[in-house]
Amino acid sequence: MVMPPAQDSRSQLFIQKAAREREMRASGKSRATAILFSLGLTVAGILMIVFLYPGGGNSAPQCDGHTMSPGDKCVIIGSDGGTFSYHQMLQRQEASHPTWLVIGIIALLLAIVFFMGVFTTYNPKRPWGTPVQGYCPRCGQPSLREKLTSYSVTRGRQRTTWRTMVALCTPQCGYGATRQP
Repeated sequence: MVMPPAQDSRSQLFIQKAAREREMRASGKSRATAILFSLGLTVAGILMIVFLYPGGGNSAPQCDGHTMSPGDKCVIIGSDGGTFSYHQMLQRQEASHPTWLVIGIIALLLAIVFFMGVFTTYNPKRPWGTPVQGYCPRCGQPSLREKLTSYSVTRGRQRTTWRTMVALCTPQCGYGATRQP
């Protein structure tokens, strides 16, 4: 069984985590990380479409195990058989294996959606948390902001998560407090 940290040390963990999150947002590091992730997803989607999708690169179609070249004809016997040109076989090959194309397109769409969300969610000019009415007990300024913060501990297969509201003043003041949501 995971034992929770002592109340004072747990409160400090929440306050430190919230202060790091506020600093990452204000510095733009969280936005830069999200943009890099989005670009990586874009590159992965393009690579899947270009190199893994049959016919997406320079892969020539196959006829009876032999590589075709432009001008060749392929005779297929069966229910969907007939005589097919190089370009028709290329189209058949592409249509028969759409998996990497679909995965690549999904990756590109996710990258676009994620990239659009980056500019609203991780805006460094957007303040951390929501304003709290009242004044800071340490500096006396009306600059307290609070946000629901979670802290997790994993031991083996057991994960324990604590959630609490953290109130922070300005980084110059350094005041932080926790309360139950």
